[in-house]
Amino acid sequence: MPPSAALKSFAIFLSALCYFINSTPPLPPPKSNANVYTGNFFERFMRPIGVVTRTLTCTMFVVSFFFEVIRLLPTTVQAELPRGICASQSRDDGMPSVNSIFVAGCIACIVGAAARKWCYTTLGDLFTFEVTLKPCVDSTDILITSGPYAFVRHPSYIAAAANHLGVATMLLADGGWIRKCEVTSTPFGTVVLVWLGLLAWTVWSLMRRIKVEDRNLKMRFGRTWEQYAQKVPYKVIPGLY
Repeated sequence: MPPSAALKSFAIFLSALCYFINSTPPLPPPKSNANVYTGNFFERFMRPIGVVTRTLTCTMFVVSFFFEVIRLLPTTVQAELPRGICASQSRDDGMPSVNSIFVAGCIACIVGAAARKWCYTTLGDLFTFEVTLKPCVDSTDILITSGPYAFVRHPSYIAAAANHLGVATMLLADGGWIRKCEVTSTPFGTVVLVWLGLLAWTVWSLMRRIKVEDRNLKMRFGRTWEQYAQKVPYKVIPGLY
């Protein structure tokens, strides 16, 4: 039995919790009087797409978690388990259950979720999953430039991207359910490919939002936004971009 399987099971559980925090909208959809950007297919159907992506990701987490739990069982017990769990003839060949790729993915997932939560807290009721400009209520309406927004202009997007890429990296690492059980060569492999495609599409769509959001904020706040953009020139990664 791999001695690191218990640690990996806990890491998968923790990462699943972080993914849930990252991908769950902190507020209901914007009201009808809000200006919501719907310039492409992803933006128009973001919430339903998000539900499908979260469902598939949670499925990958659950199966991966139980695969590691199964590896804690005696080999004789593992042999009696149904092949639907793992079609591989050898479910445990002594391969290390935790490796550097898995650890890197886990760290990215946790850090991304923590940064995303920081964005939720900083923006409060101004944070929405959609690209939204709420109607100006009075002259006290301000541009948020504190917290993570003091370092980059779009921290929630890079945080979400780090979380999504971390999830894919850790669950695709050697020794895990998908690689160990050669899932991509089974009928369920199509589901895995769809899941990866949705994760990649989500990350790409979030990066596309940056230009739209900058343009909208500049229109809304004018000179205030220009001064902010000069003070915080980086969009998602300090010192790089």
